[in-house]
Amino acid sequence: MLDSNLIQRNLVLGIETTVVLDLNVLNSFKDFVAPNQARSENLLRDIAAIKEVLELPGIYITPGFALGEADESYLSELRNAYEEFLRDECPTYIDAPNATNDFQERVNARKYRNLPSSDQRFYGSTYLALLKIHDILLSKEWQSPEARFDSYLEYMHGVANFVPGLETEVAKYLFCNPSEFRGTDFGIACEAIQDNFNKGGVGEKRIDRVLNGARDIMYIRSAAMMDGKSLDGRTQDTWLLTRDTGIAHFISSIYFHPAEGERSKYTAVSTNKARQANSYWRYVDRTSRLLLEDRRLNRKSVDGFADQKHIEDLADKALLLSQRIAAST
Repeated sequence: MLDSNLIQRNLVLGIETTVVLDLNVLNSFKDFVAPNQARSENLLRDIAAIKEVLELPGIYITPGFALGEADESYLSELRNAYEEFLRDECPTYIDAPNATNDFQERVNARKYRNLPSSDQRFYGSTYLALLKIHDILLSKEWQSPEARFDSYLEYMHGVANFVPGLETEVAKYLFCNPSEFRGTDFGIACEAIQDNFNKGGVGEKRIDRVLNGARDIMYIRSAAMMDGKSLDGRTQDTWLLTRDTGIAHFISSIYFHPAEGERSKYTAVSTNKARQANSYWRYVDRTSRLLLEDRRLNRKSVDGFADQKHIEDLADKALLLSQRIAAST
């Protein structure tokens, strides 16, 4: 739990406690500081909860990922709202010694095809996996949830040669039937996660929304990758702050830990009795676990996996699949 005691313990150990702000948090700041605009009860409640975190002594915050996600059409407005909110609502904040002011150096876009090639490569593997999930949802409605999940793994393993942990967990939730858990905490979590990663739509609107889901995944992955790492000589204890209940439930369902021989942290599933008692969830958890273990054992070399050529290929596949889905819906 993120509280003042944890932050103070970190400070004694020379660890920086850093909170990564989701884009929806910055949008809340923008709505809150907007002149002549009524503030809803939901906004006021969320702002109060956000301030409880931001007012913890000794905490660092970074809006960098959110500003990198924001469309250039309102990037300056978002940045100004962030600065204004901190000035008026959190006046004790000052810039960290390593703070930067280069938010306008990036080119941002809502559409994958308009992103710079470096950003396409950055999001490519995640975008491809989420697109494939939506492709299956649209084209294989007649299949059972288990068969849909098998179709996803067959593509990611056999065609993409990449089976990412976070995206595979998203697939499990999007293919499941949450009505089997209606009225339970697990059912509420399933529905919230589905609402976040499957916002529907047709054509360009659907694939743009899938890209937003990919950005959510990269928020989580980037925060996890930085956690425990050194930044300018200070070890990071990294947290993600979001207003999105779907993201919050998804993060609660997983955890990360280092794995021997792996370049990134391993994604593991949190224990859940409702999940363990359900035949679909037992099937997808077992199937993905066996496949990932087989891939780990039979991969010839970590250094030869996910190299530049492979990453570029995944980005190209994502672009082609997005075009096909947009044209067919």
